[in-house]
Amino acid sequence: MNQILRWLGILLIVSCAMVFIDEALSPAPEVPAASPTLQLEPLEFEKDDSALSAIELSGESVGESEATSGGGAQTTSGGGTQTTSSAPVSSGQSSELLNAGTWGERMRLPSADEVAGYHATTRSPYIVCDPQFGIDGIIEYAVDFKADSQPRGTYLSICNLDLDMSSLNSQYTNVHRDYSGVAAYAGFQVHDDGTKVAIMSVWDTYVTDSSGTESIIHATRTYPDTYRVSQPFAGEGSGIQTIVDYDWKQGHAYRALIQCSQTDKGTCELAFFVMDLETGRWDELVAYDLGYGNTSITRAVCFLEDYLVNKASEVRTMELWNFRASAGGGSWVPAYSAIMSQSYDYPGSYNYGSDGTHFWAITSAIPGLCTIPSDGAQYSVSNAETGSPY
Repeated sequence: MNQILRWLGILLIVSCAMVFIDEALSPAPEVPAASPTLQLEPLEFEKDDSALSAIELSGESVGESEATSGGGAQTTSGGGTQTTSSAPVSSGQSSELLNAGTWGERMRLPSADEVAGYHATTRSPYIVCDPQFGIDGIIEYAVDFKADSQPRGTYLSICNLDLDMSSLNSQYTNVHRDYSGVAAYAGFQVHDDGTKVAIMSVWDTYVTDSSGTESIIHATRTYPDTYRVSQPFAGEGSGIQTIVDYDWKQGHAYRALIQCSQTDKGTCELAFFVMDLETGRWDELVAYDLGYGNTSITRAVCFLEDYLVNKASEVRTMELWNFRASAGGGSWVPAYSAIMSQSYDYPGSYNYGSDGTHFWAITSAIPGLCTIPSDGAQYSVSNAETGSPY
């Protein structure tokens, strides 16, 4: 009997071991991959953190000295409608500038020796492109863009915007920001170490109630959780900036989107997206809860800036097309014209205009490379997409 019980015990142990081995070798049931979507309707892009740096530099001051210099440039209208720009003094060559032939017709391209030998003492000219939409209450804004030359120290802002403050004006006796006419901006930079990033900054709003008490409305970052820099800034006013890695490539076309949407809390979220026009991939880059609601974009301009004096002699370019804006309801309005100008009177050479489909600009701190165009002139395009950008 003991022998039988012993064999039964051995068989039970072997049977349990075989079940365990079978379960261990069998593949686990497949769990559906999560595919979170943006909270902002009607967009349904997938969030993706692959474009964002895993390094948090909360104490590093990349700073609004790089990001906000000239961030609130004002434009003035004037001059006649133009579709071409002033011809260059003479043509040049540049092996590094994409589409050098076309750009060489707009401004003589300095040689590498000229660039290296010219020591600028100020930044190169700062160019503003102000699309004319002719509508109020903009809650979504989009533009396609490309830079054929983007040396270090380049900032191509795709939206330098102001926001309607009428809802705050109805609640407070005084409402203002340190930087008049600028509530936020977003765009793409190349830092001094060659790092390519996207940036979005929102200025603080100061309010005074009927008792005379002043308080500050700070925006709060709601996306992303991983970033290169996210910190308050001071200098040209105060606010919050967020910088994330985004490898925007020279000569590559992208579409940028700014969306202002109402949250369940009654506040507004201001979000910044980008799409690679070659792959069709959308990425959410940065979003903020503004801390107040019932607002919309009242002004949106683009600018091309050099923020590093030691890189000022290098050539910078921008192209902008398919400007469009929406005040809601699913309809989009294109901008067929834009006012272009330079601000701050930095010395050097610059040219801008339209080729009929794109607005363009080119700059360098080296003087005498082209005839300077009329300031505040209005340029036009004959083609612009009119449907939804997404």
